[in-house]
Amino acid sequence: DKFAWFTGLLKGQIENALAKDKELAKGDYRLVVKVWIAQNGKIDRFELEGSSGNSEIDGLIKTALNTISSLSEPPPEQMPQPVKLRITSRSTGA
Repeated sequence: DKFAWFTGLLKGQIENALAKDKELAKGDYRLVVKVWIAQNGKIDRFELEGSSGNSEIDGLIKTALNTISSLSEPPPEQMPQPVKLRITSRSTGA
C-alpha cells in the first residue's frame, strides 16, 4: 500500500528529528500529530492533537518538527490528509 509506505517514511523522519533533541530523546511522551504534506514533499503544517502532558516537551516537539525541511519523496497522489501519526518516545528510561 503506497499510503502506508509513505506514512512509514514520514514517521521515520519525524522520529529522527525528535531523536536529535537531547531532552526529547530522554523524555517519556505519547501524542498524535497531524501532518499536511505539499506535493513537493515539504511539510505544509502540523498540529499536535492533544498534549504530551508537558508544555515544555510539546514546545520541543514543535521545534523539532519545524527542522524537517522536506521528505525524500513526495506524497502519493490522492494521499488523504492530514496524515495522523502516533508518536511515542524512544526512551528506555536510562
